[in-house]
Amino acid sequence: AADPALAVPCGLTREACGWSPEVKLLFQIFEDRDIGDERRRKLLYSLDPGAHAQLRNCLRLGEKALPFLSCGTLSPADCLAAGSGPVLEREATADHQVQLHMAHRARPVLVLSPLWERATATVVLLHGVFQSGRMLERLARDLARSLPHARFVAPTAPMRLSPFGMGPAWFEGREGEEVAESLEEARNEILELLALERRGLDAGQ
Repeated sequence: AADPALAVPCGLTREACGWSPEVKLLFQIFEDRDIGDERRRKLLYSLDPGAHAQLRNCLRLGEKALPFLSCGTLSPADCLAAGSGPVLEREATADHQVQLHMAHRARPVLVLSPLWERATATVVLLHGVFQSGRMLERLARDLARSLPHARFVAPTAPMRLSPFGMGPAWFEGREGEEVAESLEEARNEILELLALERRGLDAGQ
């Protein structure tokens, strides 16, 4: 639950739950509705971009928690380029290596690659508003069980304004030219990603 008071089991104190210092600090942020000190801002910046956006909007922080997103952005294809940034290894499935490409922390790209055979197809998964590619990991793992030959790629959308606030979204949530422009930007990014995947499949990578 978003409300810390609802997350503590009845009859227990927060200390008795054995939560990490980070979780306790996150609950404190909810209670105080404040991210004024460096420790709190650092914790907020470390969150997945989808969780970051949901928390920021839940606390009605506006754009106060957005400075770490102002350092430019990379397309999903650029994030997957060789040597473009750190890659976090997640627990592998029976048939797939699971990695999180973190060239830009506001736009992580989740990738599941076949372990025992050459990939012959790519499945691209697109998340919803205020989510991220990382949040689709469970879905990707479930789908991968039936498709051991396929590579799964789940990119993260750029931060955009929507009716729910500022967060990862593939298109603007307002009406007019902004929607058309953002849709065209998203289309170009996905086409670029598909072209990269096609080259990899053709090369047997």
